[in-house]
Amino acid sequence: MSALHSRYYNILIIFFLFGTKAIACDTTQTVKCKTFFKNGELQTIQSFKNGQRNGVWIVKNEEGKIVLKTKYKNGKRIYQYTYQNNKIIESIDRKGKVRKVNDCGC
Repeated sequence: MSALHSRYYNILIIFFLFGTKAIACDTTQTVKCKTFFKNGELQTIQSFKNGQRNGVWIVKNEEGKIVLKTKYKNGKRIYQYTYQNNKIIESIDRKGKVRKVNDCGC
């Protein structure tokens, strides 16, 4: 695949992954990308550095509440938190170990 086609593919993948309104961004650069629900509410924030996932990625529901927060460094997941009713209900560490969080937060 040529560099031009690869770059074009990286830009388009944002549109097809989420199927919502998105701001075109070149994921081969250091950039933050955002997608929006059709009602205009923010859906995702994604960060890329040199073509790899980097930084904190956030996914929100249509009411604007965070449902997923994932931190990446150089394309590798560091941690991931799943939220329900503004509380963390599950965490996944860098090795993929899943931990359920009780109502007490323990």
